[in-house]
Amino acid sequence: MAGESGEGHGGFPDGAVGRPGPPVGGFSAECSHVGGPAVRLPGGFTADVKITNTGDQAVEGWRLRWDFTAGQRVDQGWSARWSQEGETVTAENLSWNGRLAPGASTTISFNGNSASDNPEPTAFTLNGQECGG
Repeated sequence: MAGESGEGHGGFPDGAVGRPGPPVGGFSAECSHVGGPAVRLPGGFTADVKITNTGDQAVEGWRLRWDFTAGQRVDQGWSARWSQEGETVTAENLSWNGRLAPGASTTISFNGNSASDNPEPTAFTLNGQECGG
C-alpha cells in the first residue's frame, strides 16, 4: 500500500473538502482535493489531497488523517507513507516533502477502492489539529 514518488491526478468528488483550520503548532493549514472529479476505475478511484501551510511559520513534519465512512480502502499511494486501520487513513510526510514553509504546499495521491458509495471525507486533521471539514 505504500508508494513514495510520482504525480497523481483526480480528486475527491464534488469539490474541495478542506478549509483553513486553527493554528497547528504555530502554523495553520488547509487541506483540499486537487483537480476535478475523481478518476473512477471499476470498483475504485484515484484521488489527490493538497496540504498548504497557510500560517507564518514552517511546518517541520506532518501527519494527515481522515476517516472514510463507506468502507473505502487505500490500495496504494505515493508522495507519503500510507496506512489504514479500519476507517482511519493516515498519510505521513516523506523526507523530501516534510518541511512546508509559509505558503508552501505538497500534493499527495492514492488509489482506493469502494464497493458502492464513495462519499468525501468530512474532516481532516494535520498533526492532530483540524484542517478541513
